[in-house]
Amino acid sequence: MKIFNINFGKNLLFPNGFFVDLCSSDRVRVGPDKPDFYQPAYKIAPGLYSQVIVGFVGINATGKTTILDAICLISNILIGDHKLNENNVRTLLDKFFILSDSSLEFQVEFENESNIYKIESTIGVDSNLYYFEKEKLSITTLNLYKSNKQYSKEILREQVEKTSDYLKPDISIVSAYNNCKEKYNSN
Repeated sequence: MKIFNINFGKNLLFPNGFFVDLCSSDRVRVGPDKPDFYQPAYKIAPGLYSQVIVGFVGINATGKTTILDAICLISNILIGDHKLNENNVRTLLDKFFILSDSSLEFQVEFENESNIYKIESTIGVDSNLYYFEKEKLSITTLNLYKSNKQYSKEILREQVEKTSDYLKPDISIVSAYNNCKEKYNSN
């Protein structure tokens, strides 16, 4: 799985939310004498590259750790296939729900086995338990994504809940539909 970008909703430090783009559409030069892991970006397809290194810079208390916590939260949910109420995920969610009992929204575009996905999720809390209020998973091919970012199929959480007995309120439909845990690629 390769994450392209994360659009994280409003929270205490970022009242308008934030966007982290992990892709580069610029040309990436390839050195013939260097192995792949020395390249400045990972090639997903011609003209679409995932960054190898991304840096966050700022003075103290400007949100660098908050951004890293959000990325870790997204990774735990999408790649790690963790439930929202597991200890490691709860700890991160608690940070975003401090001083607020509203919902938390995020949107992530990622690639997995030559398909491109966009998950739009809203997390809520009730009786100190986190759950997915709503989710929408959009799917397309790599070619359609590169040409116009058009998605050809949409799956709503309600649809998956009707056909799946094991989808609990604190499990993302990504794990039910895509089974990303087994397809994780560390590149």
